[in-house]
Amino acid sequence: MALSAKHRLFVREYVKDRNGGRAYRAIYGQVKGSDQSAAKLLRITKVSEAVAKNLARLEAKLDISAERNLSRIAEIAYHAPRAKYTDVLKACELIGKHFRQFTDVQELTGKDGDPVQVVYRLPAGVKKRVDEGNA
Repeated sequence: MALSAKHRLFVREYVKDRNGGRAYRAIYGQVKGSDQSAAKLLRITKVSEAVAKNLARLEAKLDISAERNLSRIAEIAYHAPRAKYTDVLKACELIGKHFRQFTDVQELTGKDGDPVQVVYRLPAGVKKRVDEGNA
């Protein structure tokens, strides 16, 4: 089953800036709940496949890749003699983030890479409260 005309227009608008609410409003007008409606549209298999296909085509056309971006950032960080200090610092920061050198969140795993099991124990003398609706 092919996409409807409005779905095709939505895909084309969405690919411009990946803003679902804006794309939805551009096609369907100023609608309350446009962000939620756009999210619903993007969950439709045909629409999400069309978005992925269009993004891949755009990346190929513009020769956008993680490798190319990282190479350019490294060039600014390490080889651009006239680069401003702030540009070099930002480039170094991006490289560090790419290689997870500056992680703000620690990833925890349990035994053999399994998820960590969390056990909550009530302090002595505290009884478990049972909600009436969940009993």
